[in-house]
Amino acid sequence: MSITAADLAKMEFDYYELSAPWDKIIGKPEKNGSILMYSPAGSGKSTVALLMCNEFARHEKVLFVPAEEGISRTLQDKVTRIGLGNSPIEFHDWKGHEDLKKHLKENKIKVLCID
Repeated sequence: MSITAADLAKMEFDYYELSAPWDKIIGKPEKNGSILMYSPAGSGKSTVALLMCNEFARHEKVLFVPAEEGISRTLQDKVTRIGLGNSPIEFHDWKGHEDLKKHLKENKIKVLCID
């Protein structure tokens, strides 16, 4: 697809209306977009990802896949520590791409976070 700058300026995109402070941090993310976070180990990426997922869960069904740590005591501690014990986020163990694709389709997941 090729378009001009004028055409791009006229386009409308479907996006999420996030609440504060997420509206300031990530703006208005597209519904079919991606967000990638990178920083050194232990810097809080998983915690931020969980909090962000909780915000998206206000709008859509969210799946969090803790690919590195799995469904574990560490994840349980993190969820408890940041107060997400009643969050609608669903958690799913990493069992490969095919399993994940099947789970997403069967459960009508709209937001996916792979950590």
